[in-house]
Parts: sequence; structure tokens; C-alpha cells
Amino acid sequence: MRDKNFTKRLLFPALAILLSTALSLVVAEIMLRFFETKNASKILDYGDTVGGGLKEGGLLKSDFNDYVVDSSGKKIKWVTNSAGFKNRQEFLKEKPEGTTRIMALGDSFMAGFRVGQEEFLPYLWEDWLNKNYKTHEVLVSMIESPNTGLEYLTKYGLSYNPDMVLLGITLGNDIWQTSSLNNYDEMIPENCLLKKSFPKKILWAANFVYSHLRTVELFYNPPRAIISSDKKYIKTRLNPRLFDLIHGLGFYLKDLTYTTEEVWSVFFNTLLKYQTLLKEKNIKFSLAIFPQRYQVQPIDWKLAVYEYGLKESCFDLMLPNKKINNFCNANGISCIDPTLKMKEDYLKTDQGMYGLKGDMHWNKEGHLKYFSHSREWLAKALKG
Repeated sequence: MRDKNFTKRLLFPALAILLSTALSLVVAEIMLRFFETKNASKILDYGDTVGGGLKEGGLLKSDFNDYVVDSSGKKIKWVTNSAGFKNRQEFLKEKPEGTTRIMALGDSFMAGFRVGQEEFLPYLWEDWLNKNYKTHEVLVSMIESPNTGLEYLTKYGLSYNPDMVLLGITLGNDIWQTSSLNNYDEMIPENCLLKKSFPKKILWAANFVYSHLRTVELFYNPPRAIISSDKKYIKTRLNPRLFDLIHGLGFYLKDLTYTTEEVWSVFFNTLLKYQTLLKEKNIKFSLAIFPQRYQVQPIDWKLAVYEYGLKESCFDLMLPNKKINNFCNANGISCIDPTLKMKEDYLKTDQGMYGLKGDMHWNKEGHLKYFSHSREWLAKALKG
């Protein structure tokens, strides 16, 4: 009897402590998210750097000189010149004598989204070339997609008389964005998704919630799978899109759908248009492949497999690279693809090369690693 009474006396305080702790965590989570949103509204983001339509320097705003946010919420400096190039210096259309001019075209990767002005890849290329060879200029034009890049070159870019056009290809979205096909809502085939039992769905949901808690992030940043462009977080992870603009998982399926093959065909035809246009002007044309985080960091692939419920046997993580490299070899286009070398670096050092919270973009280390594996290739391509 005494034991029962003792248990009853302990039960209420224990429940009270449990409920008050849970309530405190909920309140703390709400407050942290509120202040996060409030602070985020005070810091500019990538979208704030774009504006004014296609212009001399691409799609970035002209004369932008301000701080934007990196993947950890810190401020980093971004600068564009009066034409909208992602460069501090101004450029005359008439190329200075004795100068080799590279026009670097690409999306947010080439423009150095999430890193500072002196930390992104084209700046590192230019700095290294000028220290080791004669004078070089790397004009950085953010053009979002290869299609826009063709229009840009015709209207503005070629007037700057580049010796080389270096097109960055972000695997996934650059391939799909080149196509005008209305297929964005297609899903990854069900036979390539793992069916979860109800208990596993509960565990999956609990893990998802835990990895996104701001109260947990006060102590450390839980590893997250690459994010999706769809804001319906749960739905898009249970039914992932084939051509999501961020993760682009459908391009890694071994058995390509008819639509995927069609998208690839449009993409390669666009690259041939670049080659023809630039060959007529005696301008070198090269490609730089920018890999997804789950290609470089094995932990990210494990996270993606779990969070999106993927059947690993359906995927080949080097398939897009193989297709692009085969195309380049067949058409005499110089192409750099340091994906596997970057993966080797990660396995040796365990040092992350991508942003926090599943951000698809490189951090400072990612830009440095890509630069270290591409600089000699670039010097050779310029000579060729």
C-alpha cells in the first residue's frame, strides 16, 4: 500500500515536470523561429542581388555593394560593378593589350552565392592566373541557365571580346532549365522509392522534426539531406520530384525516362549552339561541371536516401557527369569535372565543402577545393 501511495505521489510531479519542460521547449522553438525570421528580414539574400533584367554584366544588379547572408546566417560582402558583373573592377569592351579575357557564365554557383567576394571560384582563378602567368581578367556574369547565357552572349557578352567563354553547369537544375518542356511535376518512379511501414514513417517524421529544431541548433547543427525547392516539406520528401530545381535526383536514375532523355537532348543541342557561335568568333569554349553535395560527401547521399526514401540500386551518382564528359569528348569541348577528386578530399579530411542545413551551394572550402583541382586545367585550356 505504501509503495502505491508513494508512486501516486511521484506521478503528478513527474507529469508536471514533463509537461512544463515540453511547453518550455515549444515556447523556445516559437521564439527562436520568430527572431530568426525577424533577423533574416534585415539581411539581404541572393534574390536581392538580382534585378533590372538581362544587361551588360548579366542578371545581377549593377553597382551592388552590400552584405548578404551565408548558409550559417552570417553576413558576407557582395560587390558588382556598374555593368552588373560580379567583379569589383570595371571593364572596357576593348580588351587591354596583352590581356587574356575569360567570360565566366553560370548560375549562383559561378556567382559565388553564400561566400564572400574574395572567396568564390572565378576570383580564385583570376588571382592565381595573374600571379603565375600574364594578365588575365575573369568577367563573372550570372545568367541562371544555359539558355539565358546564349541570349546574353549575343546581346552583350561577345562585345567584351573574350578569349574564352567558360560555362558552369550545375548538375540537375541547369540541365532541366535548358528545356522548355512542361514536366516539372513529374515524380520519381514508385519502383525507385522505398515503402515505409507506419512505425517507420513515425520514426522518419520524428527524425525530420528533430533535425529542423532551432532549439537543437543552439548546441549543434544536425546533418540534413539536401533540401528541395518545394516548400511543402513533408509531401515533397514522401513524393520527390524528378526534376527538382535543387536536388535534381531524377537525373541520377539508371533507367532514364523518355522525358529525361528528351531534356538531355535539348541540353546538348544548346551546348552545340554555344560551340557554333563561339567557333565563328574564334573564341574558346569550355565547360565546368559543378557537382551536387551528395556526389561529393557520402554522408549526404545516405541522408538523401533516408529522407527521400530512395532505393539506392536505382541510382548512379556519376551518370550526369559521364553523359556530359562523353558529349564533350565527342565534340572536342574542353571540360573540367573534379567531382571524384573532391570526394577523395572529403574522405581524407572529413571537412565539409557545402553549406549548412542541406544548402546545395559550396562553402569557402568547396570553392577552394574546386579551384585547386581546376586551375591547371584552366591554364591548359587557355593555351589550347
